[in-house]
Amino acid sequence: MGWLAFEFNIEKPGQKLADFAQLSLDEFRAELKKRCPKGTAIGPKQVKAIDLAYADYATPIRQRNATILQREQRLSDLVNAAYQLTPDEIELLWKTAPPRMPIAPPNFPSNDR
Repeated sequence: MGWLAFEFNIEKPGQKLADFAQLSLDEFRAELKKRCPKGTAIGPKQVKAIDLAYADYATPIRQRNATILQREQRLSDLVNAAYQLTPDEIELLWKTAPPRMPIAPPNFPSNDR
């Protein structure tokens, strides 16, 4: 985020810009414009730089996050298999899991999370 501070004088990027890979390009542009100091002009060169930076960083971040999520799910499945957990035991684990799990729970018929 040093680039934003240097290029656009954005001192506090906020939560959305800090996790910009979760934003679409249009959302990224809008948030960037919102965070710029009043009177900051964003011309065609800056727009091009914004688009290039987004493409260079957001797509790879999304791809890495998807790979991480797949590996987390695979690891969870391997642990469940290693402990020979039944579907009822797995459901109980998910019902009692902390709210911030790295993967989403499976869809259980009685899932009330």
